[in-house]
Amino acid sequence: MTGPRQRAGSALLVALLTAFASAPAVAQADLQAIDRRMSQFSARGNYAAALVEAKKLEAAAKARYGVDHETYATVLNNVAFLHATLGQYDEAEDIFKRVLALREKNAGPDDLQVAKTLDMLSQMYVNQSRLAEAEPLMRRALAIAEKALPRTDPYVSKLLNDLAVVLEHQGKFLEAEGYYKRAIANLELIKGPNSVEVARALGNLAVTYQNLGRYEEAVELHRRALPILEKSLGRNHPDMAPQLANMAGLLQALDRYREAEGPAQARAGHHREVLRRQPSQRSPRAVRTRLRL
Repeated sequence: MTGPRQRAGSALLVALLTAFASAPAVAQADLQAIDRRMSQFSARGNYAAALVEAKKLEAAAKARYGVDHETYATVLNNVAFLHATLGQYDEAEDIFKRVLALREKNAGPDDLQVAKTLDMLSQMYVNQSRLAEAEPLMRRALAIAEKALPRTDPYVSKLLNDLAVVLEHQGKFLEAEGYYKRAIANLELIKGPNSVEVARALGNLAVTYQNLGRYEEAVELHRRALPILEKSLGRNHPDMAPQLANMAGLLQALDRYREAEGPAQARAGHHREVLRRQPSQRSPRAVRTRLRL
């Protein structure tokens, strides 16, 4: 899972460098230097320092382009993102809404940049457990992306998966199943059936099946996902633990203890204690951790 922070940061960096290319040479060099420092601080996890640089960019973009220009909206979006990353949700929400209004005014309500702002705002709501508020924003972002992009575009698959996660967490399991299946079908086409993105989506769908009591189907999905994740990420990667815990709980609930203590532990390595501590029960509770694509 390339983290959501990394995905967003990379997208913003490209947009800013493109926007600054038309500025006068001296100003362009200054702006790009600030932009590089912001990106470097963010990559090191120093988001407070990155925010300081982002605010410098905001002031510069405001002075050069005015507050109605897309370049200013892009910079402002960056500021909101960093506030959200730092847990400064009130500030981030206000700025995201300003960016959203600006982009709707300039490009129209169905522009892809509008979808991306909706996406980032909805992810912030998810981080605050405001799922009922996140859901309609995700639905709108997905609808825009499906019109603007090919249905197999990776961003469409990402939105499908994210919406499914939010639906599943609200107990809307059957609807979540449909979105997960669409995401998996897309990812198999564009990433390949043995990609880590497919494995993560399979793991998410398996958890939905656990919650629906469809345990055998969940086991089969975990069986498919685990080897892909282990090969791609390594057996000691933290993403392996929830998958292994879910698999072990399922097998124990199905009275398949030897399987739970055998192949799963062999894969787990240092996660063996996690598997041994899984309670024996008829209705296994899925680990709530979700793997974003």
